[in-house]
Amino acid sequence: MCSLNDAGFVGMTVSLVRGMGAQEGTVERYAGSEFLLGDLVSKAKIDITLSKGQVDEAVRTICLSAHTGETGDGKVFVYPVCDMVRIRTGETGNDAEHMAGGYQDRYHAAVEVAEEVRRKSLSGETAEALVLRDKVDKRV
Repeated sequence: MCSLNDAGFVGMTVSLVRGMGAQEGTVERYAGSEFLLGDLVSKAKIDITLSKGQVDEAVRTICLSAHTGETGDGKVFVYPVCDMVRIRTGETGNDAEHMAGGYQDRYHAAVEVAEEVRRKSLSGETAEALVLRDKVDKRV
């Protein structure tokens, strides 16, 4: 979850759930016998609603942070959302999805800084251009 937050995906719902996949349940040994504690394994389920342009980066971030190479790393399901409504304001669609300080704000701030760096470097102010990288976090 920290990786998602660091990448600017700040709105999510995390649910503690139980389920069964390839790893099946937990097998315990007692007095030389094996027995199944339960068919269901505790898991975390993360729900994130994103605009279409954010999906690939979010999936990449989740896969990189969750990958261990072991059974049980999990799966990412991507499915379309027809619409959304922010109940408080009545906003719909992308307006309802937008979160202040989230991915869209960080992306636009980075684009602004990159453009400023480009302008500075074209005008010969390269030393000052390096300092601009720190401004991205302060603009969000």
